[in-house]
Amino acid sequence: MGKEVSLIGVKAIFYGAAISTVATPFVDGDATSGLSPAELKAFLANTETKKVKNIHGDNWNYEKAKASKNYYKNKLTGKNYRSSTDDPGVSKITFSIGKYDFDTKADFEGGNASADKWSAASKYTPKDLTIVALTEDNVYIVYPKADIIAGGVTTDDAVAISIEATALEPDIQLESEVQIHKSAVDSATNP
Repeated sequence: MGKEVSLIGVKAIFYGAAISTVATPFVDGDATSGLSPAELKAFLANTETKKVKNIHGDNWNYEKAKASKNYYKNKLTGKNYRSSTDDPGVSKITFSIGKYDFDTKADFEGGNASADKWSAASKYTPKDLTIVALTEDNVYIVYPKADIIAGGVTTDDAVAISIEATALEPDIQLESEVQIHKSAVDSATNP
């Protein structure tokens, strides 16, 4: 039996360009395929990967919605006789950044940024990033490709960047969500 987890709170969030390659493509049912601890370690060490410097208060949230089911009744008895599931449920991480620079704002909301100015984009452009959250009990929750929706929200008399990251099916053969013990990442050798 493996190590038990509770996925308590969050102590770090990282982001970067959506992961575009893995050594062993994901095969459903094979836990040795897909994103490896070594590949996550390489992503975290990449100079293009950024760490969120501030998460406002207790507004971090992780949610994996339950699968939706349709039930079909037997017309003669009025009882359910079968069910089907075609929606596995959406997985989301939400958080707000309470203190940030304009580059961080542009990373999540789009637009253009410099050290002294942020300008909103003239039209919405979808953003896909890899999002990695490290829980307080040392488990990485990884969305290799996450749809990002972000905007400003007033929280405790300040304007925070409110972010919703929804796990998407990656463009390569890779899991849409991965959870990896930090100890496995720390002890992995770089690929």
